[in-house]
Amino acid sequence: MNNKILVKHYFNLDGGDNALVKICKPRVLHLDITKGIGILLIVFGHNYIANNNLKLFNIIYSFHVPLFFILAGVFIKREVSFREMLIKKADSLLKPYFVTFMLIYPLYALKGNSFLEYVAGILYGTSATIPWGPLWFLPNLFLIYVFVYFIIPYITHKNRFISIIFILLMLFIGSLFLDRFYQIRLNIFDKNYFLPGLPLSADVLLISSSFFLMGYYMRERIIDIKVNYILLMISVLLFFLI
Repeated sequence: MNNKILVKHYFNLDGGDNALVKICKPRVLHLDITKGIGILLIVFGHNYIANNNLKLFNIIYSFHVPLFFILAGVFIKREVSFREMLIKKADSLLKPYFVTFMLIYPLYALKGNSFLEYVAGILYGTSATIPWGPLWFLPNLFLIYVFVYFIIPYITHKNRFISIIFILLMLFIGSLFLDRFYQIRLNIFDKNYFLPGLPLSADVLLISSSFFLMGYYMRERIIDIKVNYILLMISVLLFFLI
């Protein structure tokens, strides 16, 4: 059975024989469920219980954010123009990001926070500079779409093994720079500042893009997934051993 579910809504017009048929985009049920589980893990990962249980915290944080990057990579449309992609992703990622923080600013203004500093922190877009740290994901995902749009044509290879090696190399190089730009001491006009990472969390771009590209290259297998119980058992065992 095909996992794609086509949803149709029918609306009668004037009680006649004509009908307006609205066909929604096909949905992939198991991916919707996976996204739902991922969202619950994101919320639970920032819960008091998880934050006070080191083992539980480490388990959740070992995969919940990479999972979202992988799922995002499954649905990238490389055939659209760069301008169209930029507008669409700005609407779906940056608009809710900025609107949310503008709506909650009055709460922070009551604490005496400067509006200019507040806006500067939002524009910088890292978990250390925004009021709600978990929303760093949105501007970083926007940055990933821009970055990946340009590199996909150059790393797409007929030999998928070479593409996988390239992605793993990106992941390795990204891990080397993971802490290079975080809490770096800067002296500007005789004042000391600590760099909260690069803008839009660009210092983790290679890592997050690696998972994104994993989803892109495995999208057919992920959408039409077939369970291999032996590999599943091996994967679960390795996960718990790690």
